[in-house]
Amino acid sequence: ITLTTDLVFSTAAGTSANNLTLPGAMALTANRTFTSNGSAILTLSGVINDGASASGITKAGDYI
Repeated sequence: ITLTTDLVFSTAAGTSANNLTLPGAMALTANRTFTSNGSAILTLSGVINDGASASGITKAGDYI
Protein backbone atom coordinates (compact mmCIF):
# COMPACT_ATOMS: atom_id res chain seq x y z
CA ILE A 1 0.00 0.00 0.00
CA THR A 2 1.20 3.50 -0.77
CA LEU A 3 -0.57 5.98 1.48
CA THR A 4 -1.03 9.23 -0.43
CA THR A 5 -3.57 10.82 1.98
CA ASP A 6 -4.24 10.76 5.71
CA LEU A 7 -6.11 7.70 6.99
CA VAL A 8 -9.35 8.21 8.95
CA PHE A 9 -11.36 5.24 10.26
CA SER A 10 -14.51 6.11 12.20
CA THR A 11 -17.59 4.49 13.70
CA ALA A 12 -20.40 6.09 15.64
CA ALA A 13 -19.77 6.24 19.38
CA GLY A 14 -21.69 3.56 21.25
CA THR A 15 -21.85 1.12 18.34
CA SER A 16 -20.19 -2.26 18.35
CA ALA A 17 -16.51 -2.07 17.49
CA ASN A 18 -15.47 -2.16 13.86
CA ASN A 19 -11.94 -3.23 13.02
CA LEU A 20 -9.62 -2.30 10.20
CA THR A 21 -6.37 -4.24 9.89
CA LEU A 22 -3.66 -3.31 7.41
CA PRO A 23 -1.19 -6.20 7.58
CA GLY A 24 1.07 -5.43 4.63
CA ALA A 25 3.95 -3.06 4.03
CA MET A 26 3.03 0.60 3.68
CA ALA A 27 4.95 3.49 2.11
CA LEU A 28 4.24 7.09 3.07
CA THR A 29 4.49 9.79 0.42
CA ALA A 30 4.61 12.63 3.01
CA ASN A 31 3.77 13.20 6.67
CA ARG A 32 0.52 11.35 7.42
CA THR A 33 -2.05 11.29 10.23
CA PHE A 34 -3.74 8.04 11.27
CA THR A 35 -7.07 8.75 13.00
CA SER A 36 -9.32 6.16 14.64
CA ASN A 37 -12.56 7.50 16.18
CA GLY A 38 -15.64 6.20 17.95
CA SER A 39 -15.34 2.50 18.71
CA ALA A 40 -13.12 1.88 15.68
CA ILE A 41 -9.97 -0.21 16.09
CA LEU A 42 -7.16 0.38 13.61
CA THR A 43 -4.33 -2.17 13.54
CA LEU A 44 -1.18 -1.65 11.49
CA SER A 45 1.01 -4.74 11.56
CA GLY A 46 3.27 -4.36 8.55
CA VAL A 47 6.43 -2.39 7.93
CA ILE A 48 5.88 1.34 7.41
CA ASN A 49 8.56 3.14 5.44
CA ASP A 50 8.96 6.64 4.13
CA GLY A 51 9.75 5.87 0.52
CA ALA A 52 12.50 8.17 -0.71
CA SER A 53 12.05 10.96 1.82
CA ALA A 54 11.77 11.33 5.60
CA SER A 55 8.07 11.25 6.55
CA GLY A 56 6.40 11.28 9.94
CA ILE A 57 3.35 9.56 11.43
CA THR A 58 0.86 11.25 13.76
CA LYS A 59 -1.64 9.15 15.72
CA ALA A 60 -4.96 10.83 16.51
CA GLY A 61 -8.37 9.82 17.78
CA ASP A 62 -10.54 9.12 20.78
CA TYR A 63 -8.32 6.60 22.61
CA ILE A 64 -4.74 7.67 21.91
